[in-house]
Amino acid sequence: MGKDAVDTFKRYKTKRQVRDDALQFVRGLGHTALGFASMVVTPIVFIVNTFRYAISNIHYVYAHAQTAREYQDALSNFHENMVMNTRRLISWEIDGAARCVRGIAQILTSPLLLIKMPLRGIHTLLRGRPNIESNKGVKNLVRQAEEAINTEHVGKFIYVSEKLHAKYGKAIARQQPTNIDSNTEKSLFLRKGHLTYGRSYIANALQSEDQKQAAKNYVGLFKPNRPLSQQASGETNYNSGMPLRRRTPVN
Repeated sequence: MGKDAVDTFKRYKTKRQVRDDALQFVRGLGHTALGFASMVVTPIVFIVNTFRYAISNIHYVYAHAQTAREYQDALSNFHENMVMNTRRLISWEIDGAARCVRGIAQILTSPLLLIKMPLRGIHTLLRGRPNIESNKGVKNLVRQAEEAINTEHVGKFIYVSEKLHAKYGKAIARQQPTNIDSNTEKSLFLRKGHLTYGRSYIANALQSEDQKQAAKNYVGLFKPNRPLSQQASGETNYNSGMPLRRRTPVN
């Protein structure tokens, strides 16, 4: 709900966002229906599971339990199942209520689209659509990846770079503009991927300059405001942040 309000002052990234705004009323109905269904079905699931856990443990007691310890184990197992069942009930009910609130808010604020869509449209026309590199989530992942490289935290770097690659692919699928050549991104990602092969190798990954450079080459693609030619070639001086200069051959 808060995101819908904040997005009013943001540029459109993709055509999908335009479509989502145009269908806000329908999306609101969907969220409300799903939320209401979740709130109705969840207690039923809770009751069914309660009977299932009880019957299962009663059957175990009558068929197998012979000592006090086995009776205690059956009771403990039922208690653990009920704790899990109760947590699931609470979380699903909260999620359903949140969906209902968001859906109702979207329905009630649908008339404001007459203001919201022109505002976002004009903002986008004046400044252009933001590219992938300027996404807040991408910037945060780049910062985390650089920290992982500097601290030689291999597990964190692999996790963050995988998320960065997935976020890039998702944005490309939604046709968000970018200065990053997709073939270059794929090539550097796979080149970076050798860090994940073999436990013994991972233990020493990011410790040599070549390994660090392979990681920096990939992360550096997502630095904003890089020249298009630099993005396509993937050749970068990562100390200065400027493209590498090619030497002109002497005849």
